[in-house]
Amino acid sequence: LGMAAAGVRFATGSWFAALPAELRGELAVVVSNPPYIAHDDDRVDPAVREWEPHDALFAADGGLADVQALAVGAAGWLRPGGWLVVEIGSGQGDEVRALLGGAGLVDVAIAPDLAGHDRIARARRPEK
Repeated sequence: LGMAAAGVRFATGSWFAALPAELRGELAVVVSNPPYIAHDDDRVDPAVREWEPHDALFAADGGLADVQALAVGAAGWLRPGGWLVVEIGSGQGDEVRALLGGAGLVDVAIAPDLAGHDRIARARRPEK
């Protein structure tokens, strides 16, 4: 990315708690691929259940707990007009749309993957 990446930062931790407090209200874009699979989803291949780290795949509340945490946190961490972009599970579009809107985010949109399934949610913090 060259110079365009000069402002990119990576943080490890529990969602927004991993970020320095001085970034609150300053983030232009937050992109996340959170766990979004329900623990009881029978469509998950057995090999995936056996080999992949469960913390990276499965979330409580039907797979929506971490998306909810991101939606709620984004309103305080994004700058006005800043965007949240989140990968979601197929079939979660309506629920995620409601979560994002309920958290005060606007311009909520759900985009499909190449197979036509709900896959990417995006929303922004309203301008002041």
